[in-house]
Amino acid sequence: MTAPGSSTDTMARYYIKKAGLGPRDINIVPVGSGAPGMVALEAKNIDALVYFDPIATMLCAQEGRRAAVRRAHPRRL
Repeated sequence: MTAPGSSTDTMARYYIKKAGLGPRDINIVPVGSGAPGMVALEAKNIDALVYFDPIATMLCAQEGRRAAVRRAHPRRL
């Protein structure tokens, strides 16, 4: 997620709870927006990333990466 209280923080917490996980299971780390998150993921400093496009699409285009959850505006699907 980008920062505490951000929309990506809200999304992360929603999907963590939906998966039946809690604070003891997950460590949420703010990585900022844009390149810092991509670098943290590529360096394996984090295991997952909650981002919006274009970063999400760029990451999914890389070999071995996939979106666990992909949401888009219905007109864009």
